[in-house]
Amino acid sequence: HIAAIEQQPMRCCFNCAMVNYPESGDKIKVRANSHSDLRAWRVFEPVIRETQRALQVPLEDIFLCEEAGVDAQGFPLRQVYTCTYCKKAKCQDPVQYDTFDGHSVDGMGN
Repeated sequence: HIAAIEQQPMRCCFNCAMVNYPESGDKIKVRANSHSDLRAWRVFEPVIRETQRALQVPLEDIFLCEEAGVDAQGFPLRQVYTCTYCKKAKCQDPVQYDTFDGHSVDGMGN
């Protein structure tokens, strides 16, 4: 138990950028071509990179975005870290909510 408490929360959610403790089930697959398709990266990239430099760890330890094949419709998938809230289906479909990050729901800049 002590070892779990001593860990630092450092896994950044792909969508909201909330930083979480590592735990089972905190990785999901989402439709994305690259980091730039993920809201948290678009909004918080400088902070994510600075955190990586400060902790001196690989980027993947903080912000995961690794290739994970394609879905049934042929869209590329990426495995990402997620928080409990963003794991819900609504957050995986950007058409259902407004991220207020300067991008329209189709991914194009406003």
